[in-house]
Amino acid sequence: MGIEFSADPSNRGWGLSLGLARGLTAWVDGQNLTQEGMGLGTVACKRDGFSCFCIDSSTRCLEEGHVRTCYSLDSRLDWQFGRRPSRLLTRFVEGAADAYMTTPRLQHATLALATFLRRKLRIKPRFTPIRPIASCVFDYAVHGAAVDIACTLTGSAGRLSRIYIMNELGANSFTHAISGRRMLPPPSGWQPLPRALPTPAFYDPEHRIRFSITALEIDPGVSARIFWGRENVPGYCWAGFEFELDPAGIPAAGLTLRYRVLVE
Repeated sequence: MGIEFSADPSNRGWGLSLGLARGLTAWVDGQNLTQEGMGLGTVACKRDGFSCFCIDSSTRCLEEGHVRTCYSLDSRLDWQFGRRPSRLLTRFVEGAADAYMTTPRLQHATLALATFLRRKLRIKPRFTPIRPIASCVFDYAVHGAAVDIACTLTGSAGRLSRIYIMNELGANSFTHAISGRRMLPPPSGWQPLPRALPTPAFYDPEHRIRFSITALEIDPGVSARIFWGRENVPGYCWAGFEFELDPAGIPAAGLTLRYRVLVE
């Protein structure tokens, strides 16, 4: 059994994030471990209170085991009743999402309630194309079960309130967590982690695979927080890690961030 990674621009996921550009996907024995997750190494942001994501991307292989993908932050997440996006509804959902992030103990119950209301009221997401507000280049260097990722973000000075670097695989595979030698329940929603590395690991008991972040290097002066989380409800099926960056410390020339993901 061996872990394999691939960069496939045609992979647009499924569920509520259908259509967004993905990072690297992980496979074992022909089984896709990424599921609805965003893959390893992709970007999102907040601007003027709205969440923005990437639809447009281009990928090229620089050499064996080294792939580069260029992303544009070119879409805004809107929420809608039926076919009509609602600015008021979107503002409400964004506010609720911010509150959700700050109350880890209530996230499981909150997620269940939000899923019920979304389905009952037929609330749907829509990714509305916008003029690109930033661009991001990810270099992925695969070394067996480890992936070294370098991210360079440009064009964002003075525009964004938060930047998110996402690393997500599938919740159906990674159903448990491990910290040291202890098996734990997985986190719900997004929960903060200390900057100590390596992080706790998600665990896939079927394939006996761990998924963790083992190294992180960020430009001096840039404030960053690490989160891990998992959601497995209709429309969402991800488990992973996120770096939340404060753009206030990012120089006009842009941001460079390097880290290592281990899936073994």
